[in-house]
Amino acid sequence: FFIKGGQESVMFDEAEFLQQNGHQIEFFSMHHPQNKENYEYSKYFVDHVEFSNLGKEYSFVDKVKIAKNFIYNNKSSRLFNSFLLDYKPDIIHCHGIAHQISPSTLLIAKQHKIPVVQTLHDYQLVCPNYTFMISGEKICGEHKCLKGNYYNCLINKCIKKSFSASCLGML
Repeated sequence: FFIKGGQESVMFDEAEFLQQNGHQIEFFSMHHPQNKENYEYSKYFVDHVEFSNLGKEYSFVDKVKIAKNFIYNNKSSRLFNSFLLDYKPDIIHCHGIAHQISPSTLLIAKQHKIPVVQTLHDYQLVCPNYTFMISGEKICGEHKCLKGNYYNCLINKCIKKSFSASCLGML
């Protein structure tokens, strides 16, 4: 809930534009030390996990929990459900939900029958490492994962040249 890069800049710029045109905008995000302070709905925010430190400060059990939440985050779903019951939006616009928040929130939106729009800032939905690159070194010329064959990410160790990271990306 702070500007880290282009994705967040786009999100905040779109929100400002919509607010200037009479729309009420609220956010569901994750906790982070750099977040904007005193935000009413931050009580629903998801816990922050620093993925760049996964090999350093987390135990094996923590890593397994993080990997599971990467795919389907039950706590995020519960928090998002509470947020929707409190805020009651007409539409949901998603940016970058793949990791901390997880796509589990989309099922909650569906249960509430709230339409969802998602802005895609990368190729993550069709390429587990987001780039159509194999291990960041060569272009995946055949775009093998594009047709749903995500196991190619694992076979080629496309994410950080790591079997475990690529397995998680594949899942």
